[in-house]
Amino acid sequence: IEKPTSLQKKSIPVIKSGANVYCYGPKESGKTTALILTTLQKLQCKAEGNAP
Repeated sequence: IEKPTSLQKKSIPVIKSGANVYCYGPKESGKTTALILTTLQKLQCKAEGNAP
């Protein structure tokens, strides 16, 4: 991944804020990646004791 898609640019900050999000868009728009990356980051923070 070199740069985020427009969907990812819009959704990742909202997801990271803890809001409930429903992402929809065309195939290959980065929906799954946005959700997985933010989930993995949150799990990593919890494991390291840095959870928000």
